[in-house]
Amino acid sequence: MGNTTIVCGIKAEVSEPDVNKPHEGFLTTNIDLSPMCSANYRPGPPSEEAQVCSEHLFRLFGDCVDLAALCIENGQAVWALSADVVCLKSDGNIMDAAIIALLAALEDVQLPQACLDSGVVSASKTITKGLQLKRRLFPASFSLVDAYLVADADDAEEKLATGSLLVVLDDNGRMANIWKRGGCMDRDTIARCVEQAEARQSALAKILK
Repeated sequence: MGNTTIVCGIKAEVSEPDVNKPHEGFLTTNIDLSPMCSANYRPGPPSEEAQVCSEHLFRLFGDCVDLAALCIENGQAVWALSADVVCLKSDGNIMDAAIIALLAALEDVQLPQACLDSGVVSASKTITKGLQLKRRLFPASFSLVDAYLVADADDAEEKLATGSLLVVLDDNGRMANIWKRGGCMDRDTIARCVEQAEARQSALAKILK
C-alpha cells in the first residue's frame, strides 16, 4: 500500500426502519478522497473514483453486518450506522486500505443498549454491546505492469499498470469478491493472484486479531 494512510469513523444514529425491512437497521459507507491526500484529486463533489469505491465498499460490507442486530424496536426504531472512510495520504492501493480500516472500525463499534418507551428511545450510559459481523474480509490487490504482476502497488506503479485485480477472501478462505479493472488478465494470472491472496489472508487475520 506504499504510504497510503486511511482512517475510518463510524457514527450511530437512531432512525425509523425501512417499511419493507422493519426489523433491520442501516449501514452506509463513504470514502473521502480530497486534495489533502493527493494532488490527483480536486476540490468539489466526490470524484468518480470515490463514488465507485464507496459503492463497492457498501456491496462488500452490506452482507457482513447483521442488520437485524441493529433493530431496537421492530418497525419503529433501528440503529443507522454511517461509516466515513477518510484518506489522509494516497500512495496507491486505496481499496485494500479502506477495507481493512472499515473492518477494524466495525469490530471496534460498541452500541449502547437501547429501548423504546412511549415513543422515545433511551440509551444506557453503561451497558454496551459489540457489532455482530457475519464474516471478516481480507483484501489483496494486484497490478499488471508490462509482463510483471505487482502486489500492493504504490501510486507510481498503479499509473504504469495496464490492469488491476482486487481479490477479497473471508475468514474461512472463501472468495467474497473479485474486481478486475483495466486491461485483460489471463486465467493463469488470475489464479496466481488468488493463490497469493490466500497467503495474505492468513497474515492479515493474525494482524487483525
